[in-house]
Amino acid sequence: MARPVADQAPAREPAELRELETRLDRAERRLERALGAMNGIVYDWDITTNRVERAGALELLLGSGAAEMAAQPDAWAERVHPEDLDRFWSTLLAALEDLQPFELEYRIRHADGSWVLLWERSVVECGPDGRASHVYGVAIDIGQRHRMETALADSEKRFQAILDAEPQCVMVLDRDGVLRHINPAGLAMVEAESVASILGLPAEELLQPPHRAAFRRLHRDILAGETGTLEFEVCGFRGGSRWMSCTAAPLRDSAGRIVGGIAVCSDITERRKRDERMRVQAEILETMTEGVALTDSRGILRYTNRALDDMFGYAPGELAGTSAWQLAAGSRPFLRRALRSALRGAGSRIEFDGVRRDRRRFRGALTLTRLDIAGERHWIGVLQDVTERKALEQELLAIASREQARIGHDL
Repeated sequence: MARPVADQAPAREPAELRELETRLDRAERRLERALGAMNGIVYDWDITTNRVERAGALELLLGSGAAEMAAQPDAWAERVHPEDLDRFWSTLLAALEDLQPFELEYRIRHADGSWVLLWERSVVECGPDGRASHVYGVAIDIGQRHRMETALADSEKRFQAILDAEPQCVMVLDRDGVLRHINPAGLAMVEAESVASILGLPAEELLQPPHRAAFRRLHRDILAGETGTLEFEVCGFRGGSRWMSCTAAPLRDSAGRIVGGIAVCSDITERRKRDERMRVQAEILETMTEGVALTDSRGILRYTNRALDDMFGYAPGELAGTSAWQLAAGSRPFLRRALRSALRGAGSRIEFDGVRRDRRRFRGALTLTRLDIAGERHWIGVLQDVTERKALEQELLAIASREQARIGHDL
């Protein structure tokens, strides 16, 4: 026979209470562990009795003896840093007056005399009379976070100072190739008045149109995780033009995802001008009918033009790194004396017999000019093949001699 419901209820109540007590005990332990892990406390301030109940890592937070002052609001306030005390009370009193939640950061004294930086978040409960009756809150030690934030801010300041002092242009682009940062050197290179005036601009618009497609390809490579280089011409906002050499790499976030690219660009305008001058000069040298050579102080050939290579029967560039003395007939001491004699005189021109690769000889007229490169003496020689001219001179001399003899015979 089933028992009445009234008889069953009392039997279930102790089990339910034990279950509730067990669950409550677990919840309290979890809360204690969580508060201990975050080095914080929770509190309930009963304003009507002016008593405070605090739970959590109180002694871990403030040191030994802190539990003795836990129930006294004034004892807590007495530990607040003097520079934070006015703000502490004004924030608290305003929240009690307005019945509004509040957040506050302040320093509180540890038992060892050091200062602990706390972050407090609290809510105010209204009593039947419409006035504040309770304040419930949590206070957490944020000193380590604050130190990390300070260190991060200092690191960012140092990084920004380095960027500002960097003589090369540094640009940060997002995934769309839009300019998100540029340092002062870069600002000057593109002739922009301010950073704000160009931020948000597609970086490729800074380039002359013929170079934009190559820049887009470089940016695609960066987003694929590669690094790359590119030389391009930029058009300044004031109409100036300059050449830049750019090295770009992916920019990643804390999770390692590529969020854009960073480019470091050098102004190579003067180098390009110098290279162009050298190219023109090289073309002139290669089109000269005279042979031109550059030797170091030991007589090693460092450069020969096409005319000189042809003159001696060598392929272009074949003579570079070889001794210039092999190209002249006669002993080296004799040639040295001839060179010294020529250089001491008004001019630096000598004539000698040149030796071609096939060992045939020709008469050459050499003009020497001294050139110092990186503190080392070098010589530039301009050589003319005067074989035919010498033969013609000999023929003219022979004709003149015969004519003179004929005239003398007639007289």
